[in-house]
Amino acid sequence: PSQIVLVSVDRVSIGIKGSGDPETATMVFQVLSSDGVPLGPANPITVQFELVAKTNGGAGSGEFLQPASDVTDENGLVRTVLNSGTRSGATETIAKITSVTPNVVSRVVPVSIDGGLPIVRNLTVAPVDCNIEGLCYFNIRTQIVGLVYDQFQNPVPEGTVVSAPVDDEPATL
Repeated sequence: PSQIVLVSVDRVSIGIKGSGDPETATMVFQVLSSDGVPLGPANPITVQFELVAKTNGGAGSGEFLQPASDVTDENGLVRTVLNSGTRSGATETIAKITSVTPNVVSRVVPVSIDGGLPIVRNLTVAPVDCNIEGLCYFNIRTQIVGLVYDQFQNPVPEGTVVSAPVDDEPATL
């Protein structure tokens, strides 16, 4: 085997477990000879898959690849599925063949894991300017910034609609 190329990835962004968004991304790689010919059943090759980077996730967040290895099919293809955990962040996956020296390694495949649904108890709202001269001037405006997180303290995706009670009345932010 000379190279491993990415054939497809069905999603470049998935949601955390329990978010209601798709929680998996399927990656398909192809193993090629030095002549660019797919290595199939005549020369089956075992390919391992590895998460090489998990930004903002890390140990205990639960993302994993299934299967962790695969054997090339008749077209030299192998597949794995990234399953999300409970933390948002960026992941990077590689495919590699360790049965040869030097090892053959694919390029990195990035997939982001987005946060889940907003939770009101994880909502922080504050003005940009804190000392507005409201008693001296009328109609002075400032921006209000909202920081919104899901049940696992992950930031929710930008553009998420949030409903929260304000003085016991519902308001949409």
